[in-house]
Amino acid sequence: MPLVLSVVALVAFASLLVPRPLNAWGDHGHRLIGLVAATTMPADMPAFFREAAPRLAYLNPEPDRWKNRAERQRDLALEGGSSPEHFIDSDLVTSEPLARALAARDRWGFADSLRAFGVSPQVMGVLPFTMLEYVSRLRNSFRLWRVAPDSTVRAWIEQRIIDDAGLLGHYVADGSNPHHTTKHFNGWVGENPRGYTTDARFHGRFESQFVQAHVTEADLRAAATAAPQVFDNVRGAVVTYLQRTNQYVDSLHALDTATPFREESATPEQKAFAVSRMAAGARLRDGLVVLAAPWCQCARGTARGVRHSGGAAQHAARDRRRRDPRTAHRVAGAGGHVRTGAAAAHAAGCACHPCGAFPHPRRLSPRRAGHPHRTHVSGAP
Repeated sequence: MPLVLSVVALVAFASLLVPRPLNAWGDHGHRLIGLVAATTMPADMPAFFREAAPRLAYLNPEPDRWKNRAERQRDLALEGGSSPEHFIDSDLVTSEPLARALAARDRWGFADSLRAFGVSPQVMGVLPFTMLEYVSRLRNSFRLWRVAPDSTVRAWIEQRIIDDAGLLGHYVADGSNPHHTTKHFNGWVGENPRGYTTDARFHGRFESQFVQAHVTEADLRAAATAAPQVFDNVRGAVVTYLQRTNQYVDSLHALDTATPFREESATPEQKAFAVSRMAAGARLRDGLVVLAAPWCQCARGTARGVRHSGGAAQHAARDRRRRDPRTAHRVAGAGGHVRTGAAAAHAAGCACHPCGAFPHPRRLSPRRAGHPHRTHVSGAP
C-alpha cells in the first residue's frame, strides 16, 4: 500500500508540472453547445429562458475566460481556485476509492477522501461537484422565481438563473470531452502498450483546432435530437455521465493514432466522434436545467418533450392525471380549497420533494443557528 500511494503521489506531482488546457471544445465548440442546448429546450420552459439563447451561448465559454493571462499575472487566486472545477481525472485512483470519494457530502469531503489515498484534489479535479452545485443553485433560484413578490424582483432572479444556467452548461460540456476525465489529457502517460500519442498538444488539437475547423451548428443540431431526460438521482446521473465519457478515452486516442486530429482534414469517424460527444453535453445540460425548472418542481412530467427515468416516470404519469400544466400553480388544498401564490408553490413543492423543491423546514441546531455561513440543519448528514 505505501508503494501504491508513492506511485500515485509521483504521478500527481508530475501532473502539477504540466500546464493543463482547460478550454474543452474551445470558444467555438462551447458556443455551439450552449446555443444548441438553449434552442432545443421544451416548449413549456419559461419564456424568459427560451429567449435568452444568444446569451446562454455566449456564457458557455465564460469560465475559460477567467484564465486570463493579465489577471493571472496580477493574482493567481482565481485560476488556482477554479481550474480543478473543469475536470476529474478519474483514473488516478481505482474504482473503490473513487466511488467512496464521489459519495461525499460535498467537494470538501470529496477532497478529504482523495487525500487519504495520496491524491490532491487540485490534481484530480472536482468537476462532478461543480456540476451538482450549479444544479442546486438553479433549483433554488427557480423556487424564488415562482414566489417573487413583484416583477422587478422576478426580473433580477431571471438574470441570476440565466447566468447560472450558462455556467452550468460550460461544465457539463467539459464533462463530455474524454480529455477532461483522464490523466491522459496531454497525451498518454505511463505504460503505453497500444502506442498512443504522447503529444502534449493533442488536447488542443482535438477540442479547439479540429472542432473549430470541422464542426458546425448544423452538425450539432442534427446529432442533438434526443429529448432531455429528467433523473430521479441527479448525483447518480452526473457520475454516470462522466464515467461514460471516460469510457471514450481509448477510442479518442485510437482515432488519433490512426489519423491525427488536425484542422487541415478530418475523417468521417473523427467528425462523428467529436459531434456525438458535444451532443451529449448539450442533452445533459438541458436535462439538468429541466430538472430545476418550475414545472418540474410543481407538476413533474407535464412538460412536453421530456423523458423521465425510473421513479420519475411514475411520478410524471401520476401528475399528468392530477393537474393541467397550464394551472400548475393552483394546487387543491384540504377540503377542496384552491391555494395560489406562495402557498400553492409550497404545497406543490412539498408534493414533489423528490426533485428537491421546497423541502419541509427542519429545526436549526441551536449551536449553529446564529452563524450565517455555517448553518447546520438537524438531521443532516
